[in-house]
Amino acid sequence: MKKYRDYAEARTPRTKKVHGKNTIIATDVLGSNEEIVDRLLSDPAFGQSDDYLFELPFEFELDGWKHILHQLATEIGPKLGWTAKM
Repeated sequence: MKKYRDYAEARTPRTKKVHGKNTIIATDVLGSNEEIVDRLLSDPAFGQSDDYLFELPFEFELDGWKHILHQLATEIGPKLGWTAKM
C-alpha cells in the first residue's frame, strides 16, 4: 500500500488547479476495496457521472496493472452495481 500512497501523494498537486479551459482532476482514490467503494458512492460527482475514468499508473509494472484491473472487475465494480455486458 505504501507504493500506492507515495505515488498518489506525488500526483496530488495536479488536483489543485484547473487544466486548460475547464478540466479538473480529482485526487487519486486508494485504500481497501471497501474504502474505495465508500468514497466513490459518497462522491456527488461520481453519482452524477455517466462516465468515470480509471487510469492505470504509467510507472507501475504489468503485475500492478493486472492487480488494479482485477480488483476493479471482481470486487469494486460489482459493489458499485456494474455488470458485464457482452
